[in-house]
Amino acid sequence: MPGVKYYPLFMDLAGRACLVVGAGAVAARKARSLLECGAVVTVVGERPAAAFRSLERRGVTVLPRRFQARDVGRQALVIAATDDRTVNAAVSAAARRRGIPVNAVDDPPNCTFIVPAVVRRGDLTVAISTGGKSPAAARLVKERIASMLGEEHAALVRLLGTHRGRMKEQVPRQGNRARAWRRMLDEGVLESLERGDRIGATKTVHRCLSEAAGRSPVTAPPPMDLQAKGRRNGEVRSDRPPKPARKRRQRSRR
Repeated sequence: MPGVKYYPLFMDLAGRACLVVGAGAVAARKARSLLECGAVVTVVGERPAAAFRSLERRGVTVLPRRFQARDVGRQALVIAATDDRTVNAAVSAAARRRGIPVNAVDDPPNCTFIVPAVVRRGDLTVAISTGGKSPAAARLVKERIASMLGEEHAALVRLLGTHRGRMKEQVPRQGNRARAWRRMLDEGVLESLERGDRIGATKTVHRCLSEAAGRSPVTAPPPMDLQAKGRRNGEVRSDRPPKPARKRRQRSRR
């Protein structure tokens, strides 16, 4: 359809019914992706490939038959993954009549949304889409982005995420919060995580958050494992001030 723009679809599919029409390797891959999102997946297709046996063991319902229009009933999302454009068009038409989002693999005219190429690192998700024009280009960009993102980026999302509630509570103004998050990144939180210095990264986050809240930075005590290590090495670690030295009594000479 000339002039039509297609966009990636981001939905919470946990516990929701999704349909995949097709019985080959592509349909199996789509079913697996939906399953990883927590969807309740049903597959309809003649002579399902061997890959579906493992998916059935994980809870996917496989119906080895031709597609019927009533199959789309009560589905949150539909994917047509057959090599027959006529079948894909029939799946798309049935879904559109019910207002259900539908994607037909490599068949943009029969799509109401595009499934992007995705790079995941923990809770961090990067989606790449070419609007259905070039899946090959999307794969190339995906590979390059994947080479740039390490597990430290997943750790960064986890660390900042654990402090998001505290930040919203203690720093009411959104602009101040944005500057505080930016300062954490500018002051090397990601670089600390890249070096494996989780403690240093956490201290930077605490300091920037405290300063944004208008308080003096709070120095967090070292973790228990580091305290124990210090004691084993003969170091004294205590938050109490040292006791004053006792004065010796001078004995008077008789």
